[in-house]
Amino acid sequence: ALVQIGRRGERGKGMAIGGIVMSSIGALLVGLMFATGGADDFWKGFSEGAAGNTFSLSKGECFDAPGDSLEGLAYDVDTVPCAGKHDAEVFASVTVAGDSFPGDSAVTDQADDKCYALMDAYAMDAWAVPDDVDVYYFTPTAQSWRIGDREITCMFGNTDEQGTLTGSLRKDVTTLDGDQFAYLDAARLLNTAMDSAPDEEYVEDDLPGHKKWARRVSDAITEQTGQLRRHTFDPAVSGQVEALLKNLDRSRKEWEKAAE
Repeated sequence: ALVQIGRRGERGKGMAIGGIVMSSIGALLVGLMFATGGADDFWKGFSEGAAGNTFSLSKGECFDAPGDSLEGLAYDVDTVPCAGKHDAEVFASVTVAGDSFPGDSAVTDQADDKCYALMDAYAMDAWAVPDDVDVYYFTPTAQSWRIGDREITCMFGNTDEQGTLTGSLRKDVTTLDGDQFAYLDAARLLNTAMDSAPDEEYVEDDLPGHKKWARRVSDAITEQTGQLRRHTFDPAVSGQVEALLKNLDRSRKEWEKAAE
């Protein structure tokens, strides 16, 4: 099941109702086995080999979806080079815990939370992610769960159903130089704290919540500046980093006041 969620703080609603792992031919075979009394032996063989009959995608892979749509059901996808046009790019996968299927809604909620939280680790330069790119995911279904499927696959796709992606959005330790990674890794600390603002927009509607938020931001800036100072930047950019650190130090003092 492919489901879209919103970026930048906007969480989406589950739009898929569950995929079907078995093909129509497989379903006919099951019916035949039940009719002829061979269902027991067939099911044992099917369940042992079923994991090999479901497709899975790895982090960094790009693919085209059936009908070029990233919503609804999918039985298989075509992996393609990320350099050219493609429907989606996989940026993470997580495992759903538990012995029993938690339900479509619960799986969707987990995918929503996990994928949104992991996107920045893959596309660390959030400003480089185009505005028309959103997060989508594959989820286990009640049917696939019974044969061992526990994986949520997180991916980027275009918000326009007719649109595509071109080139990889990957900006992490595998693609960045040392200075770039150090800068963006430190910036994530502040971005995460800023994104934890209270639901109430106005301070007077939740003063305690905003004070706690200010403390989180202040602590994040302290950690951020510490990371930046521990890294030795190239002389060509060290002056810019020093100017940034001075601004961050001034900002931290203001957030500390707000926290009080």
